[in-house]
Amino acid sequence: EASSKVASKVSQAELLAEAVETERENQRWLEIQRRTAMAANAGATRTERSRRVAARRISRRGCYVTVTFPETDLVPKILTGADRPEPPKPPEVCSVTSRQGRFRDPVTGAAYADAAAYGTSR
Repeated sequence: EASSKVASKVSQAELLAEAVETERENQRWLEIQRRTAMAANAGATRTERSRRVAARRISRRGCYVTVTFPETDLVPKILTGADRPEPPKPPEVCSVTSRQGRFRDPVTGAAYADAAAYGTSR
């Protein structure tokens, strides 16, 4: 078992070689993105340019693909949770009976469970 763990380790030279190759891939990717953006921006209006999401793939070594958004304004709403509705407010509690306040005092706006609780507070 120990020998299989040692054999699976990657040497520093191999990591550096992979880093060089990854850097080349990233540079090629960036150049393609730059060319595509320049071609798209040539005929696009300002609002169309601002709606585009700029994402960049970084690495795939032994893990999930990492995507970086250089500006937080460009992150899709599905990743930020901006589309999530607000949770419902908890019901107000009657200060006299400690039950759910179904009725309100017209003057103070306080919640009451029933007419008896309202009469007690007056």
